[in-house]
Amino acid sequence: MLIELLLIALGFGLPLTVLTWYLFLRLYDSGELDRSLDRRALRPHLKALKKASKKEETRSTHLIHNRWMRFGGGFYGLAALWTFFVIEVTDTARFVWNFPGFAELFKDGIVSFVASALANQILNFLTALVWFANWGSDGGDVLASVIIAYLAYLLGMRLARENISLDARGLKKLFAGFRRPSSGEP
Repeated sequence: MLIELLLIALGFGLPLTVLTWYLFLRLYDSGELDRSLDRRALRPHLKALKKASKKEETRSTHLIHNRWMRFGGGFYGLAALWTFFVIEVTDTARFVWNFPGFAELFKDGIVSFVASALANQILNFLTALVWFANWGSDGGDVLASVIIAYLAYLLGMRLARENISLDARGLKKLFAGFRRPSSGEP
């Protein structure tokens, strides 16, 4: 169980923290979000961003941002986006390593190939929407994956709001509040 939790934290939690930090940092730096707002006060602003992303003239030119909004924005959207990315990379790697050849791909015709590829994309999208079932092998792991994911999301938001970089200096700044003062410090 401990190994499973560690794998979920490294394979899902850590990337979700980085993705959250990156997207929110972009929104803060561009002025689309105000750093003074806490996470509860951000909800209406995120909903407004999602609504605006549906309009062609206000859609972001940033691919990751657009995909995040397509998956619903917020916590759930980021978890689904990361899951979709992992599924797509895994499918692509599996396809490349087990390439059946062009004759096999098109044996039923090009229309069948395109329909199969489209069906695969729809299935991957739907699988990503139920991301919580993808990151655990049994019922207890599903709950753990949701908890780990949400904590990772909150950490990424905090890092972005406080403008903390993900280099050694930024992480030192983040964890400075957790350090015990030495005997010479007040």
